[in-house]
Amino acid sequence: MNNIDQFFISHIQKFVPSWSHLQCDDLRITKTIGITNKTYIIEADATPSKIIFRHFGEVGVGLFLNREQELHIARQVAKCKMGPHFYGHTSHVRLEEYIENEVMSQESMKDPDTYTLVAQTLCKFHQIDVSSQMNDRTPLFEKHLQENSDFLSQVREKVCSSLFSEDERSILSNMAHWFSEEEVKFLQSVLPKDDIVFSHNDLLANNILLIPPNFDKVVFIDFEYSSYNFRGFDIANYFNESQFSYLNPNPPYFYIEEGMIDEEILKDFVKVYIEKSGLDLDYQTLLHQVYIGQLFSHFFWAAWGIIMAKSNDIVFDYLAFVEVRYHKYYQLKKHLFGKK
Repeated sequence: MNNIDQFFISHIQKFVPSWSHLQCDDLRITKTIGITNKTYIIEADATPSKIIFRHFGEVGVGLFLNREQELHIARQVAKCKMGPHFYGHTSHVRLEEYIENEVMSQESMKDPDTYTLVAQTLCKFHQIDVSSQMNDRTPLFEKHLQENSDFLSQVREKVCSSLFSEDERSILSNMAHWFSEEEVKFLQSVLPKDDIVFSHNDLLANNILLIPPNFDKVVFIDFEYSSYNFRGFDIANYFNESQFSYLNPNPPYFYIEEGMIDEEILKDFVKVYIEKSGLDLDYQTLLHQVYIGQLFSHFFWAAWGIIMAKSNDIVFDYLAFVEVRYHKYYQLKKHLFGKK
């Protein structure tokens, strides 16, 4: 038995009672796609037949990740029957229920039948009460855009890091103004301050499960970035992510759809969300939040990419990802505000 096998089996025997008799040879392990942590589907001839095994890294913990808070949130979401339950956890590992599913594709994210399900689920998700699970209720960007925030400090420091090659530092230096005081002040000036809700913050295709056999339900997973945020951000992030696919087996390990997001589809999603929410929401106000949210989504995930780069052994071209986000951000900014 090697160390990796021992790592899996020791946690499984501890946390999944019905699998406690299993040995390494009984397990069939498949690594899934993930660019923050390592996630595995583990199968066995037992009940349940599959589980999810998550192995967390250290990058971002205390900065944009709070593992203890994530655990409390995951419990609350499961309690509301809107996410998987879990069998057990340590500070670096969590074993979860496997939900039979079909992972969404970029194409299905823009399909009216599918995004209607997402909109309906999202407005319910935004109403989950996590007030007792979250000690810090400061909205995500109000916290991260403070001039002395650890988030901005680490991004600016990493941009100049000697970890990068000369060519990589050249690429980063061309984007350094994106995290300048001037650009941060611009973002602060357009940041929506009202209509703050509990948000997922990472709605990409891999985190939205279509449930068979009728595919008339979706389930959100992975709540490590969940926090309070302005309502339009999750919708904005969903549409930004509809242009990314992380299924590319070759560098840069993602595909990107060029051009702008179809505004008619985006507008229809907002209308469906308002209709399904049962809340007295103003269409133009929420639509404006979504447009602004697209900027914040590109900014946040680019900053995340810089912090993650050279910091783990996950096979992913984080700097290429940052470059794409950079160009998408300024393309959208020019479209919205007529300036770069």
